This record gives sequence, C-alpha cells and structure tokens, in this order.
Amino acid sequence: MEQFTVGDKAVYPVHGVAEVVAVESRSIGGHATAVYILKIIETGLKIMVPTANAEAVGLREVISAREVTEVFDILRSREVARDTQTWNRRHREYMDKMYLTAQVRSEALRSNDFKKAKEFYEKVFDWKVELWGDEGAMAYTTAVDKDQNPIEPGGINGGFYKRKSKDDQPSFGVQTGSIDKTLKAIEQAGGKVITPKHSIGEWGFMADFADPEGNVIVLWEKPKK
Repeated sequence: MEQFTVGDKAVYPVHGVAEVVAVESRSIGGHATAVYILKIIETGLKIMVPTANAEAVGLREVISAREVTEVFDILRSREVARDTQTWNRRHREYMDKMYLTAQVRSEALRSNDFKKAKEFYEKVFDWKVELWGDEGAMAYTTAVDKDQNPIEPGGINGGFYKRKSKDDQPSFGVQTGSIDKTLKAIEQAGGKVITPKHSIGEWGFMADFADPEGNVIVLWEKPKK
C-alpha cells in the first residue's frame, strides 16, 4: 500500500492532483483512524481520506517523467496486440469489467446541512453516516473490517464536505437493485427525480436524482439475467 507524507503530491480520482497537507488521527466509528488531509491543487477543495482506504479509493502517486515518456511511446507504436478470444468471451469480459467499475462508489458529496444529509442518505440507501461536527461527515456505504477497509469488492466509503458554490457537484453513481423502488424512496425522503428510469440497452437502466440539497447523482441498475 502506498504511503504518503506531508508535502507529497498524489492523484485523487475525479478531482485530479492533490497535495497532502496533513496526516492526522480522527475518531471514525469510535476508532482512532489515521487520515490524509488532501488539498486539490486545481480547486482548493480539501478532502479527508483514511490512510487504510487510500488504495481502495484509487489514491496514487503522480507518474514520473520517465513513465510519461513510456506512455507516449506506447501510443505512438503501430504494434497492436490482437485479442484472439471469440467475440462472446470478449464481450462477457468487457461486461464484467463494466459491472465492477459501476460498483465503485466515490463519495465526495457537498452539503451545507450535514444532519439533513445524514437523514436522507441513511433513509434512502441505508448508509451509516457519522457526523464530524461542522467539518463534514463520513458515509459508510458498505461494511468494513477491523482496519476500516471495505469488505465488499468495489465498495468505497467516503465523505461529505462543505459546499463552496451551487456549481460544486459530486461525480459518482450508485448501483441499486431496483431503480423504481429507490426513486420512490428518494421522493418520500425529500429528493426529486431529474431523469426518469431509462434503458441503456444490454447494460441495464439508469436514472438521475437530486438530493434535498441539490446534489445530482446517477443511479444504475444491472440488467436481469
């Protein structure tokens, strides 16, 4: 597992390059947990990531100049590896990769009222949301082990942070077993449907909703086998 120290640069999925501005101990779930405090260089947004979850959320080193050169060499190469699998095996492999990707949930929700957010997400998705006073909150979307690492493959727990502007929107999706039931629960809890359930062909169904504070989030339902 990659270890970062204060001053290091790291890539945080969706947001880009961040600087590690502090490594602190916070109480999460009643346990003292070491966390990285990251500052996104482009936006100034601060994000807190438990060090034990760093690899799971995709936090990684910035690639070196040598690696950049290697990437460009590969892109310029005319030698392309051929996939000799039959089309149906190749299709199934790609679909499995898409399902695994869609299960990854990278929570970085914005909120001005963490108690309201806690009530909504616990009611609709059965997440456990732990408040951190006025600093934010931690959303447990899946069970964790003794080291606070998600047990479910592809599961990522994340946080709620103060909204800086009305355009400050999250970028992630939530997989659900039934979009119809989830949309009903969302409306009952004070959210609203932005884009109704619609087919995306063999990949299943999607919909968009807004929570009570205006965060617009994607729902995805796998196709029935």
